[in-house]
Amino acid sequence: GFIDDVRIYNCALSESEIMNLYNYNSGLVAYYPFNGNADDISGNNLHLTAFGLPLDTLDRFGLEDHSFYFNGSTDYFYHINDPLLTPTDALSINVWVKNDSIDGESDVVVSTLDVPAVGGYQIDISKLTPTQHVISWDLYPFSGRKVIRTPYDSQLKGQWIMITGTFDSTG
Repeated sequence: GFIDDVRIYNCALSESEIMNLYNYNSGLVAYYPFNGNADDISGNNLHLTAFGLPLDTLDRFGLEDHSFYFNGSTDYFYHINDPLLTPTDALSINVWVKNDSIDGESDVVVSTLDVPAVGGYQIDISKLTPTQHVISWDLYPFSGRKVIRTPYDSQLKGQWIMITGTFDSTG
């Protein structure tokens, strides 16, 4: 599938902050606009490294080299664990995704789950049954494993959608 414009925050965003996301930078830890590279432009230099061959492609506005296409199995970006990318109290992630297939059990969108027991998170689009799909957010170890699921309409396949997940351990 395609991914464009990933942002990671060390705080839980409110509904109004999510609605105004593109003007909101308080707590911004990493921002990957995917403008021909996987550089973090937040100022924290949390640049990503390619594994496999993610391909530059058109973004949701039709701009060339402003998003990446991943084959679903061997293409991804990674960053060596950094505490900035795995806050323990609050977290918000915003990403634009265009899923072109839901053939496997799950299509990972964003993940820090190399070793789940150590902590981290993962957002994916999962197939529960042949006709039932969900967007899942797995959080570790935020006071024990938490899984948040919301229905995903498989008719959105092939369309750009914005996924935003937010978590605040204080309530």
